[in-house]
Amino acid sequence: MGHLLRLDHVFGDDRRCRLVSLLSIEDPAWARSDVLGHTGHGPGTRQLPPASGRYHSPQMTTLRSVMASVCYSATKGLFDLPLPGHLDTQVFGVHKTGTPVDPPRQGPHVDNRDGVPPLVTAVYYADVQDVDGGQIAVGRGVLRHLLTPMTDTLIAFPGDTTHEVLAVRAGHRLSVVCNFYALT
Repeated sequence: MGHLLRLDHVFGDDRRCRLVSLLSIEDPAWARSDVLGHTGHGPGTRQLPPASGRYHSPQMTTLRSVMASVCYSATKGLFDLPLPGHLDTQVFGVHKTGTPVDPPRQGPHVDNRDGVPPLVTAVYYADVQDVDGGQIAVGRGVLRHLLTPMTDTLIAFPGDTTHEVLAVRAGHRLSVVCNFYALT
């Protein structure tokens, strides 16, 4: 599978709380991931659609820039990323609200854009509260790592690695995904 990175206490409480407030689920622009055609399943998985005005608001643009910078700094050495000018970065938030009936989850997948995987996938867990389930499984078979997300933690792995999110049966969590693609 290659490298796997886990960093705790990435932002600290004050900066993390500001980030969480920017990604408030109360905003009606959030839509079901599966309705958007993404890999999340169940009514409890929501994302901001890139076509929404909220996604392109100055606050969200700033949030995407900060997340890209933090994720790049954390992963560039371990994953030998090229300079930022040679990367196309995709950043998006994912909110999961657990339920025992039709719990949100993501089946095994590799993130991609037009069939091309990113160089690195990084997931920052901004808020994880009272969650039952929801582990991220990175890799397959004997190389599979099962990680329990925790608040203010970043997990990163090679972008061509199969990963999935197990069923979130209770609680809620807010994460931000950052994919680094090579510019062609």
